This record gives sequence, C-alpha cells and structure tokens, in this order.
Amino acid sequence: MNYKEKYNDWLNNKNISKEIKQILNDMDEDEIREAFSNDLEFNTAGARGIMGIGSGYLNEFTIRKINYGLYNYFSKYYPGYLDKGIVIGYDNRNNSKEFANMCAAFFTSRGIKVYMSLDLMPTPLVSHTILNKNLLGGINITASHNPKEYNGYKVYNSYGYQFSLSEANLLIDEMSKISIDLMFEKKEKINHENLIILKEEFANSYFEKIKASRLNPSLDKEDFKIVYTPLHGSGLKGVRHVLETSGYNLSVVKEQSTYDKEFVNTSSLNPEDLNAYDMAINLAKSIDADIVLATDPDADRIGVCIKKEGDYHLLNGNEIGSLLIYYLLTNKKDLKDGKIITTIVTSTLGEKIADDFNVETIYTLTGFKFIGELMSKNKFKNFILGYEESNGYLVNDLARDKDAISASLMISEMALFFKLKGLDLIDVLESLYERYGYHLNLTKAYTFEGNNGLIKMNQIITKLRNLDIHEIGGYKVVFKEDYLTSRRYSKENYKPLDLPISNVLKLIFEDKSYIAIRPSGTEPKLKVYYNIIEDNKKNASSKLEAFKSYIDKVLNN
Repeated sequence: MNYKEKYNDWLNNKNISKEIKQILNDMDEDEIREAFSNDLEFNTAGARGIMGIGSGYLNEFTIRKINYGLYNYFSKYYPGYLDKGIVIGYDNRNNSKEFANMCAAFFTSRGIKVYMSLDLMPTPLVSHTILNKNLLGGINITASHNPKEYNGYKVYNSYGYQFSLSEANLLIDEMSKISIDLMFEKKEKINHENLIILKEEFANSYFEKIKASRLNPSLDKEDFKIVYTPLHGSGLKGVRHVLETSGYNLSVVKEQSTYDKEFVNTSSLNPEDLNAYDMAINLAKSIDADIVLATDPDADRIGVCIKKEGDYHLLNGNEIGSLLIYYLLTNKKDLKDGKIITTIVTSTLGEKIADDFNVETIYTLTGFKFIGELMSKNKFKNFILGYEESNGYLVNDLARDKDAISASLMISEMALFFKLKGLDLIDVLESLYERYGYHLNLTKAYTFEGNNGLIKMNQIITKLRNLDIHEIGGYKVVFKEDYLTSRRYSKENYKPLDLPISNVLKLIFEDKSYIAIRPSGTEPKLKVYYNIIEDNKKNASSKLEAFKSYIDKVLNN
C-alpha cells in the first residue's frame, strides 16, 4: 500500500474524529508523503518517533496498534496472563501522561491489572517494579534523551528488560494483524478495579535499596559539593533522595527541576552533550562544586563534569565506565566469579582493567536489553557492573535496565573517594592511561532524516561491508567482524561470532583499536564508533584523524 492509499484509509475511516479529519485535510502533498510513506517502527528500544498525525508518527492511533499487538502477544504466549499485571510509567514529555492513561484504560478494560504511579516514573523503577511485583511486563512512555518533538513506547518483559529480538519480532507480527478500524476504535475508560496505584513509599523503598550498594558510605563529605540537573525529567526525586539521605552536599538547578513539557530551560536533553550542562556549570562555578551530574528525562542515562583547574570537563561514557570499573574492583571485598557486561562498541580499556583483577568481561550487542538478558539468563553470583558507551550504567541487580539514579550515587562516592586521596577523576584516568595505554574514544553520528533515511544508511553500511579493507591510514586491519553474517573474517579464513544477528560492522586493527559502524535503533542516524589505542594523546589523535578521514570519504562518495 502506498502512502496516498494509507492516507485515504485514515481520512475515510468511519471512526475518525472531526478534529483529526480536519488535520488530514489540511496536509499538503509533502506532509502527506512524510506522514504516511513509512509506518512507525518497533525496533531495538520499542517504538520511538516524532509526535504527529499519520502512520509514521507516534500518536494515539499508532500507540493503540502497539497496545493491541502487546495484548494479543500476552494472551497468545503467556497462559494465565490475567493472573499477573503490568506496570505503566511515563516521563514529563508532551502527551506522555495522556498516552500512559490511554494504555492503562486499554489494558484494565481487558482484565489486566495495571500498576501506576501518580508521579513520573524513571525507567529503572519500571524495570524494578516488574521484578519486585513479579509482573507480566511493563510499558514506559518516554523518548529518553531525544528532542522534545519525540515520544516513545518502551516495552518490558517479565524479567524486567526490554523485549528481546525474538520477543520483539513476535510482537511486530501481532501488530501487523491489527486493522485500521481497531486503531480508530472508541477509547476505553480505566477500569479502576484493575488499577493499582503505587504510592510514594514504593519508590522511596527502591531508593533506599540503592543505598545498600555503597562501598564507602562513611567517607567525610564535608568538603565535597555536587551540582545536579534532572533536565526537567523524572530523575529529580530519586537522585535527591539517594544523595541527600547519604549526607552529600547537593545543589539542584532550580530552573531545570520543573516537569516542563517543553524543556524550556534546556538546550539539550542528552547527558552526553556538553550543551546540556550550561546552567549546571554556571551554578557549579558560583559555589565551587567538585562535580556536576545530569540525567536524561527518563533517568536511565547519566553524565558527569569534573572540576579541573577552574573549569569543568565532561567525561564521555567510556571514561565513566572505565573509572567505575577501577573504583568497584579496588573497593569491593569479594571479586570471586565477578562479571562485568558491556557491548561490542564500548572501549577496551575497561576489559584491560578487569583482567588485572581476574574479573571476566562479557561482550554483547548494543542496547541495554542484551545486558539485562544476560543477567536474567545466567543469574550471575557476583554481578559487578553493566555498562555501555552511551552513558548507561547498572551498578546493582535491582533492575535490568540502565539506572542513572544508582549511578549518581556510585559516581559521587567514587569522586569523593579519590578527592580524599588528593585526586580528581581526570587524574585517575591519566593514571589508567599510563598503565594500560592511552584510549581515545569518539562516537560520530551521521543523520539521515526523511523517508529515504533508512535506505541511505543501509546502502552505506552495505558498501562498507563489501569493501575489501586491509589497511586504513597505514594501520593494518587484521579482522572484520560482520554481525549480520555472524562471522569474524581474517585474511586467511573466518570464525563464527556467538551473538545474535545485527546490522553492525567492525574493523579491528593490530593493537585492538577498532572502528564500528551501525544504524541507531532509536534515531535516524548512522553511528560510527572509534576506539583508538596509542602510547600518548598526540599519536591517538593522529590515528583518529586518519580513521575519520577514511570513513568520511566512504560516506561522501
């Protein structure tokens, strides 16, 4: 069905409201093409897209399609599904609460118990609730760190992590069977007999459990100051609770502490982006704070800036992960059978540190659900850390998704621990580079908007996949890992890769430097990951420029 046919199906549906019909009638040809050429996709992080009217946008009708698919999935694959409930959370974005209430009405009216909070619900708390209440699964209405025009629908299974590849495919199959008439059905009302409100005490009990993860709770905090911004999002109460009740001197950016739907005081919602810290750094300078923390709107990602020589420097996700590994392994009493889980596009520095402590590093595909899946399937006796380069960390087993609230407490304790030894976290990083080699990591994203964006991204990665690459900038490529074919190629032969199929290509060099390329699962972007290993920063920067120049040339030709 082409975009015009889909448009007419919406326009002429008998159940469509006058308001929606008017919006459709007012669309010009380009707007119709943009809204209906591609349907909203359910991918590695659920469904996420720009809000608007049309089959390609996130709206009450496309959400209803997911609801139907999810309900049919539960009823088909989970005998006794009515005996367990689901949890539904939401962030502060436009329509988040309305979409969440719509989902609650849909499921409660069909006999499924729904657990909801009257307040915003951080992503890690959604995951924890599933585990704590032994639920069927969960939904979180959020677009994480995406711009304000976006919203999303994250789906969790009964193990507390986002749907696996196989589960997502089954859900997508059920969604494909949903007719447009069902999408435009009259909305249900919440059946309050099946609605359970999670009180504030439940969230607070989770925050108290987080505090049990502390390694050095009695450190002297008198001369240590923290500035924190929730970027208008759901992390505010949790981060304040774990830090203030642990005795930290915490200052919160007031202008970014309201649940503002338009994020009016924030230029970026991504803790990886220095622009997100403008107000926080100004506050930090005024009080001479030691560190600055920021969490994204659904409080699964966290970033940190470190005071150094009168200014504040943003650490990247790989640097934070490597520092956490070093701090955890030097302070935990029991490392026997310890496990660290990370992804194939994360820095190799963390593994080198872990090796020194005889702690195993396990690699999996990009996306925290793969980390959660490994935790659930293996039931590790001594899980130490799960982390990914995009500022996601899990420092305990209370959830199966990344948790910025837990991480805020561990990062603060780590920074204080080293300050009392006369070091800041940049000093610690430098000492790790001296021991393990200088590691320079960069993620560069190429944006491909519009209907042909996905096609262009796939064409580029296919082109790279088919090139016979033996060296780049004078540096020898020794392996090519193609996760689409599940093979690791060398000059002589190939070996199988023991991970699920994924559209990722990785070029590995003699010194274990690498370039990895993959399309983002949450944004219209092609991501290129550079992991550079050298003996000093100058040589690492030179190598990085050679690698970037090669990739840019391929992408622009």
